Amino acid sequence: MKKYKITSRFTCLLSAAFFIFTMTTQAGAVSAVATNAAEAGLSQKADTRTRLDNAKKLLSVAKAALLDPSGYPSGYIPYPQKAVAAYAAALTKIERELSAPSMSHGETAAINRAITAARVAFDKTWTVPINETKALIERVAGVGSAGRFILERVNAAASGSDVFEVDWDTKAGKPVLRGNNAVSLSTAFNYYLKYCLYQEFPYIGQYRISLPSSLPRVAAKHVGIFPYPIRHYFNEVDFRYQAFMYGKDEWQRRLDWLAMNGYNMFNMGLGEKNVWYNACGEFGYDPAAIAELRNSSRGDSQYFGTYNVSQAAFDKEGKMARDVSDMAFRLGLEMQVYPFTGQVPFAFPSNKSDYYVGALPPAEGGNKFRINLPGSVFDGVLAYPGSRWMDLPQGLFISADVSLADADKASAMREKFEGISKIYWKSLQNFYGFDAWGFVPRYAFRSMIAEQGFVVSGLAFSQDTLTTIQKEMFKVNPDMVWIQDAWRYQSWLSTKVDLSHSLLLELKAYNRPIWQNEIEPDGVPWVWCMTWNFGGNTGMDSGMNKLVYDIQAARKVARNMAGIGVTPEGGDTNPALYDLMAEMNWRKLDFANIDEANTWVSRWLKDYARRRYGAAIYDAAKVEIDAMWDALHQVVYKNFISGDEPAQTLTNAKPGVMGDLKSRHWASYTGSAPDIPYDRADIYNVWGLALGAADAAQTAGGLNKQFEYDLADITRQALGDISEPVYAQGIARYYAADARDKDKLLEYLDIMIGICKDMDSILAATPEFLLGKRLENAKARGATPEDIYYYERLERTFLTYWILEEDVPLSGGRDAYDSAVSNLLDYCNRHLAGLMTDYYGMRWQITRDYMAESWDGTSDLPSSPPYDALVKSATKSWAEGNGKTALSYPESIKNYPASPTGDPLKISAALYLKYSSLFSEFYRNRVP
Repeated sequence: MKKYKITSRFTCLLSAAFFIFTMTTQAGAVSAVATNAAEAGLSQKADTRTRLDNAKKLLSVAKAALLDPSGYPSGYIPYPQKAVAAYAAALTKIERELSAPSMSHGETAAINRAITAARVAFDKTWTVPINETKALIERVAGVGSAGRFILERVNAAASGSDVFEVDWDTKAGKPVLRGNNAVSLSTAFNYYLKYCLYQEFPYIGQYRISLPSSLPRVAAKHVGIFPYPIRHYFNEVDFRYQAFMYGKDEWQRRLDWLAMNGYNMFNMGLGEKNVWYNACGEFGYDPAAIAELRNSSRGDSQYFGTYNVSQAAFDKEGKMARDVSDMAFRLGLEMQVYPFTGQVPFAFPSNKSDYYVGALPPAEGGNKFRINLPGSVFDGVLAYPGSRWMDLPQGLFISADVSLADADKASAMREKFEGISKIYWKSLQNFYGFDAWGFVPRYAFRSMIAEQGFVVSGLAFSQDTLTTIQKEMFKVNPDMVWIQDAWRYQSWLSTKVDLSHSLLLELKAYNRPIWQNEIEPDGVPWVWCMTWNFGGNTGMDSGMNKLVYDIQAARKVARNMAGIGVTPEGGDTNPALYDLMAEMNWRKLDFANIDEANTWVSRWLKDYARRRYGAAIYDAAKVEIDAMWDALHQVVYKNFISGDEPAQTLTNAKPGVMGDLKSRHWASYTGSAPDIPYDRADIYNVWGLALGAADAAQTAGGLNKQFEYDLADITRQALGDISEPVYAQGIARYYAADARDKDKLLEYLDIMIGICKDMDSILAATPEFLLGKRLENAKARGATPEDIYYYERLERTFLTYWILEEDVPLSGGRDAYDSAVSNLLDYCNRHLAGLMTDYYGMRWQITRDYMAESWDGTSDLPSSPPYDALVKSATKSWAEGNGKTALSYPESIKNYPASPTGDPLKISAALYLKYSSLFSEFYRNRVP
């Protein structure tokens, strides 16, 4: 079975099977991959020259750091002087060999091996992994903590896989942490925290790592060999739903968590516009174009209105991107950068009216246009507005090809395309700090065959342009890997790009796998991914047993499985699931059947609870806590839903009756039960067990913050779940033709409104569920009052009806709200304190008031009730700041608390008693 390998930053760039060359023990042997590359028109010697130049780039930085360590990003000497001298001598020898006028394939391959060997040896002397792992330990466990551990670097495993070790030094009386790179060292530290100290550095939530006065001895040396070369995190849309609002501390914590859990690469969605701005002089942007670049979105996301932000806010976002990239380099995390794919930002003011015309069908005026920007490399370039997806324009593209009608421009357009690409890649390496560290990009992410299929509708943006895009990547690094989503993988891709340099993210491998029938037959390396969360939706469901079983089953049979990944559309929810998935990065399990997986998960959850709540709390309430987690395992964590998870609650649906109920997942509710993968009566029983566990834990000094979070999460889940029978057996039932009862209808509408308010009360007691905190983070992106108003309005819209209406030409004369209703209304669908009452509850209140005032209890309402217009108006008003403007902001807009209020245990216990009669009404004899 073919296995893939990725090593540390300076280790063999050619070692993975999807790189151009497969190194073998036979001198001069050239792999089939290399042959394919040659047939694609790549020059082996030119590629080898680029590899050598990239190696010399690193040498130059290392030499400069010897002379002035303060100029190196880490601030200290990264390599010993002897190692720099040896690396320089090796590259000088290689330079002489490469200067030969002609070379055979075998000679070129030998030089490639020599470059690899030199960089592997140099990598082993890099001082950053040890120093930065010490810095991580200090951040997580407090100042002075790093000195209580011995850190050592070791070689990768014999197979080439990353490895970590946790051991004990008897003489020093200290734990020993070993790893072949910073990620492995960080994972070793986390393993000691989890399985020797029983302490948790959680995926989300507050925490307190407190090292005891005497660190416990490691009973037996643990060696962990990572079974997967690639461990990936992030979905590019997670940036828009969540990560764009992280501050520096939040970013540092997230990257620390990634490193501590063995992830070695992530999608980098920050700073793309700043890359373009960084090269505005070389691109030839005039002041008006620069302003347009700053003020316009990329155009391929849901928000393609005007960014009315200041230069200071634009620069702030760029600085955050550079800070994040620096954190990543220090921790040894590979960044998947956005390559040049012909997609360009909106930076052409005189062509602004043309931006969307091509997004329409040709019969409605869709066409190419010519960019008008005198003095710029873009002047005269033919541009093609992207195709529509969900009626949303997908951006602006230029092409390496032209249509037959423009054949006379073919040479000029290709030259323009390649010239713009060269400037872009140069700017990217400078902006993100690759140049400062002496690195080059190794992974590029841009999905051109994603949900909407091939994204460009212009006549000249042919599939052949993909070949040119990849060739431009190879000019930067001949071993670069192009990563794409596998949502709608199409076999024709193999005819346009070198698949040995491609990697597909199989985003729903856990419940909609396509790898067996579509990806594996084409031999494309791919990553087994768990998305689970769409839009950041709040919920706890997931099939843990199936998850761990399927991962291990795939690993044993798949020929081209290169790694494992977590790709949430919106993170920061459902921590148990993500903690379990993180351990799959380094665990190599072997289950004979799903029952064995079930038993293993049950044991793992008990370990998880002990370290999550602390050994003292767990030991004091072991029986109750185990019962709580056994119930959670068999209820919310037993099965994945069949659709796009997690299942939404009807509190968050756009109100309606008899088929008019709308939300992202429910679409049109007609009476069948929503797709919740467990019985709603069971969640009430889980809630009771959680309260019992909390009461028992009080004997150990109270609940820690993670216990409070879990209690609030379970309470929220139970209240949300009861909204379905409230709707189905109350609201819809008492409006139905055979059971019309106005008083009963109003009674159940009042119950739905009350559920929203009660969910608010428990959510307000936990910082991770606060709308106010999200809004404060959003506003922090701004630098002026106008910026702050814009970013708050943007976040309010994103969290609710999803599309900011501003310069949005939709086909058919519809506005963005009506377009979104068909599939995407309330896509983000969050349970947040403040949102439940003032947004979701408000919509049910409008429905209730309309029914009370306008319905006589007998006659039918129209299929599209008049109150729908009222709901729509109120929805947009809340999301857009109640019609306020920047001039009247912020005094005129409601502020929401950014700090928690109330005791989660007391609130949860009171709500449990309050809702006991309602659960009993719907589930007689099945709840206490």
